[in-house]
Amino acid sequence: MRVAAVVLVLLGLLVAVLLIDSDAAPVREPPAAPAASPPGAAPRAPVARCRDSITAAGPHDPIVADDATDNVIGSVRFSGLRLYGNWAALVRDDQWIKTIAMLDAGVRVTLEVPREQRGWMRVDYGGHGGRAVTLQACRRRPTAFAGGFTVDYGRAPDQGRCAELIVWGPEGRRERLFEACASPR
Repeated sequence: MRVAAVVLVLLGLLVAVLLIDSDAAPVREPPAAPAASPPGAAPRAPVARCRDSITAAGPHDPIVADDATDNVIGSVRFSGLRLYGNWAALVRDDQWIKTIAMLDAGVRVTLEVPREQRGWMRVDYGGHGGRAVTLQACRRRPTAFAGGFTVDYGRAPDQGRCAELIVWGPEGRRERLFEACASPR
């Protein structure tokens, strides 16, 4: 009888440990696969949150906004994007276009590559990327996300110089992304 009681107590402790351990390490759901977006609606996209930003890493050198070198589309400022003026070097080196995306506190935007460019361009921010990514800024402070754009220069018309980006946010916008476009819009 004593042995049975001890076994029951041990089994109870084992069940309690398993239940406590399952709460300590929550199961993370895989990100939803992006689906086709209906007209006029932002696409479903993986979300880069405050914890995925370079802002969350702690103190860092300040990122200074500069209207002469940054490109602003809707609620997003792409730091230094206009400095990529030597397009021939980008194409020669098959270089991805790195730029920090900056948002004001609490802002949420979705960056989407237009349908006609998806065969030759992708967007990558906060460890997420593809045809679209959603950026969710920290609630109480401006937020910066490391990332950029990958362009298949050989497949892109005009080597990608005239690429556009759709920014879904408080004021949805579609604008030219790079300033290296030789022909007018």
